[in-house]
Amino acid sequence: MYALLHRNPASNRAVVEWAALRSDMDVLDVGCGSGAAVIAAAPHLPEGTAVGVDPSPDFVRIAKRRTRRLTNVAFDAAAAERLPFESSRFDVAWSVHSTHHWDDLEAGIGEVRRVLRPEGRFLIVERHDPSKPWGISVGEAQALAETMTHAGFRDAAVEERPVGWSKEFLITGSTPTHND
Repeated sequence: MYALLHRNPASNRAVVEWAALRSDMDVLDVGCGSGAAVIAAAPHLPEGTAVGVDPSPDFVRIAKRRTRRLTNVAFDAAAAERLPFESSRFDVAWSVHSTHHWDDLEAGIGEVRRVLRPEGRFLIVERHDPSKPWGISVGEAQALAETMTHAGFRDAAVEERPVGWSKEFLITGSTPTHND
């Protein structure tokens, strides 16, 4: 039921747009839920892959069932703090409305940094509504950007963007090049 009530289609489409995907990229959705953002990304990646992880085996089962005909997607049950991928595996990673669920933000952001290639990008989308349990404040968005910087991301920044009927924070950072 949660997957149906909280799927955030506008936010999932927006993160795919903001990621500026190229056809050969490998993308990771951390906290993918029922796979909506992975499904939105798949058509943009004919030579790449879209991979989703979620700590809930139930969500992973739903996502696999929804995407059984897609050949460039995969899902795995895993927490952000223990991503089951080799280092430098992905070009882009994102998390849509899920970082507030992570047990350890520093460890999760560090893991995302580890699995991104040099010059990779990480996009965090969280609802700007601190009055709700699933929304965050300006200060919390700034703290996420600072945590990204401490984890080795460069150019960490916070933007507020309208998405559908809500305002969303887009917190971004990129991994250093081989020369940095």
